[in-house]
Amino acid sequence: MEEKDLQLLEETKNYVKSISNWTLFLGIMTIISAVTIFFCGLIFIIIQSFMDYLPENYPYFIVGIIYILMSGVYVIPIIYLFRIHKASSNAIQANSNEQMVFALQNIKSLFKFRGILIIIGIALCVIAIPIVAIIVALA
Repeated sequence: MEEKDLQLLEETKNYVKSISNWTLFLGIMTIISAVTIFFCGLIFIIIQSFMDYLPENYPYFIVGIIYILMSGVYVIPIIYLFRIHKASSNAIQANSNEQMVFALQNIKSLFKFRGILIIIGIALCVIAIPIVAIIVALA
């Protein structure tokens, strides 16, 4: 059952339209970033076999795999951004509470995902800094 009784002020509708446009832009830019990171990963994997003069102890293959995995992580925000764009546009056009709720759920999910990634990044830094310090001290 879809309710069509969304009551928003004109100013609020303008903000939602702006959010919709920006999420479309950010979604497109995130796709471009993910593709670029993916191809950088491929280059790291391929470069080792073509360049004999590169240092042998540098883990090109591992770095390439990490880049490819990072590009895969970008898929989730891309999905959320395009869902937000579509649902917020539909909510304004059809005055649909259901679409507005769906857009807001996806905004919440996007922020939650980004927050979890930030926590993981901080944890990795906290773990990596002492390890790197020990390696440098032993070298």
